Amino acid sequence: HGMSVVQKRRRGEQQLARGEGVGDGVGSLRSPRSLQHDASVTTDSEINSYPVTVLHDEDSDSDEDVVSSRLPFSLNLMDIFTLPVSPSKAYDDAIERKKKNTKNDKSLEDHVESFKREMAASCPELQDTLLATGELLDDGMISRWVTARGDAALKSLQEHASWRMDFVGENPCGVHEASIQEILDAHVLFLQGTDIHGYPVLLFLAKRYDAARFSNVISPCMVYAMDGALLSADKPEKKRIKVIFDVSSVNRKNVSIEFLESIFSILQTHYPNCLHTLYFVDAPFLFWAIWGCVRAFLSVETRNKIQFVSKSSKELLVDVGPDVLPDVYGGSGPWRPVQHSVQVVRHGGHMQQHSGTAAGSIDNNDESYVYTQIVTPIFSVRSVMFWICFIGATCIWILFKIF
Repeated sequence: HGMSVVQKRRRGEQQLARGEGVGDGVGSLRSPRSLQHDASVTTDSEINSYPVTVLHDEDSDSDEDVVSSRLPFSLNLMDIFTLPVSPSKAYDDAIERKKKNTKNDKSLEDHVESFKREMAASCPELQDTLLATGELLDDGMISRWVTARGDAALKSLQEHASWRMDFVGENPCGVHEASIQEILDAHVLFLQGTDIHGYPVLLFLAKRYDAARFSNVISPCMVYAMDGALLSADKPEKKRIKVIFDVSSVNRKNVSIEFLESIFSILQTHYPNCLHTLYFVDAPFLFWAIWGCVRAFLSVETRNKIQFVSKSSKELLVDVGPDVLPDVYGGSGPWRPVQHSVQVVRHGGHMQQHSGTAAGSIDNNDESYVYTQIVTPIFSVRSVMFWICFIGATCIWILFKIF
C-alpha cells in the first residue's frame, strides 16, 4: 500500500514481461499470452468497449500521465497517442455515420417532392418561366437536376431559367427554326428516334459542319436538337440522349477546340444528366490532337460517358439497334433530319423505328441531302505549313522532355 502509482505500474510491467498476470480482480491486467487462450476477449469491438481513464501522479516529479484502465492488456504511455479512437469518439463517429446513411437512404422520389415544396414556397413562377421558353419542368427533369446539383438544384434551375429566357426568348416551341435555318439545311444534325432501350438518338455529321458559317448558330442548334430529343422520349426516365458524333473525314474547317467546348458547355451546364452516351465515330489523327485539349475541361461524369468506336465495329448496332442507324453504320434505318423529327414530336407524333423511308425522314440518294463540301487538298500550301509547324513543335517538345 505504500507504493506510488508509478511504482505499482513498473512492478506490473515487470510481471507482464515474465508472462505473469497482475492482480486477480475484474480490473486486473493480464499478459498478451494469456489473452490468446482467453475466450472472454474475442473481438476488437469488445476490447475497444473498455473504458480508459488517464490519472496524474501527484506524488511523482514526472509530468507523465499514468493510465489506469480495465483494458485486458498492458498499455504503455505511448499507446495513449496510438490508440485508434476513444470509446466516446467512436460513439460520436458512429452516430454521424448513422445520420449520413439515413440521409443517403432518402429516396430520389423524396428529394423530388422536397424540391417541389421548396419551389412552391420560394419561386412558384419557375415552371411557367421554363414553359414559356419551350421547356417542360416535369418529374424527370427535376430528378436529373437534383441528382446532378444536389441541394443547389433549385438555385441552379433558376439560373438556367434566366439563361433560357435570354438565349431562347419567350417561345413555347423553343428555339425558332428560322434563326438556325442555314445549319438545318446543311443536314448536320439528325434525330433518328429512340433506340432499343427507349433512349433518343442524335446523330451529328461533323464533316458537314463549317465553322466559318455556323459558329454563331451551333449553340442554339444544339438547344433545339436537345429539346426535340428529350420531347421524343416516351417515359421520363428515358430522357437521356445517346449522341453519335461522326468525325470521320473531318479537317480543320469542321472541328476546333472552341466548337467542342461550346457543345460540351451546353450539355454540362444546361442539360445535366441528359447525356446517356456519346460515341465518337472514326476519329482521325487531327481530332485526337484537339480532343486532348478539350478533354481536360470536362467533368469526370461526362468523360465516363464517352466512347470511341468505328463504323466497322458492332458496338453501335448492339447498343443502339439497327432500326435507327443508317446503312453506313450497318443499320437499316433512314436518315431523319432533326427539323423533320422535331416537327413530328411537337405535333404529338412518335418517332418510328422501322427501316425504310418514313415520315420525317429522307432517302440517302436524295440530292437535297447531299451537302457539297470543299475539302482543303492535302498538299495545299496551308496544309503543308500546318504540318511543318505541328511536326516542329512535336520535335521541340520531345527534345525538351529528353534533355
